[in-house]
Amino acid sequence: MAPRKLISLIMIAVGFILAAVGCLPNTVTVSEDPVNQATRQAAATAQAVTNQLQEEAFALEEALDVEFSDHYTGMKVETYPSVRVIVYLTKATKQDLAKFVTDPKLLEAIEVREEAITREALREIREAFKAEMDRADVTYTTALVMEPATLEVYVTNIPEAEAKLKAANVPVPEIVRFVEKETLPTDG
Repeated sequence: MAPRKLISLIMIAVGFILAAVGCLPNTVTVSEDPVNQATRQAAATAQAVTNQLQEEAFALEEALDVEFSDHYTGMKVETYPSVRVIVYLTKATKQDLAKFVTDPKLLEAIEVREEAITREALREIREAFKAEMDRADVTYTTALVMEPATLEVYVTNIPEAEAKLKAANVPVPEIVRFVEKETLPTDG
């Protein structure tokens, strides 16, 4: 065989061998599956605990709204980095909540903050002020917010809303804060 043909055949053979070796499975494999599975299980367990605490917090909120309305103002549930349940109360403490909480993990997650007015009083002020705003022909929506407990009134034009209220001799309660929005939120 001519040396040129022999070199060509050797190069083709080497090419096939390299291609075949490239198709073989890598013998150095790192199994990440046990780590990933353990991580997934831990995350799922943590999420399940978070979900359970959230459900218990919302049940607590309903109970406090009905059975502790003389002191209850509101609640905020934070889930990151861990579950924290902030309960806003007037003239009450965390110990006062113990009779409403059955899960020690929930009680541990509760932080009580003092507010000056109850949710019940906020609702009464909101309903009365909404009736006055309707009478003054103000387009609005409202929300109760904490820190401090406030009735936020969303309008598209604050000076216009204030002028309508003034013309109708409607006093604005101290706990009202007007917020201007291009589009009013629904509900409230």
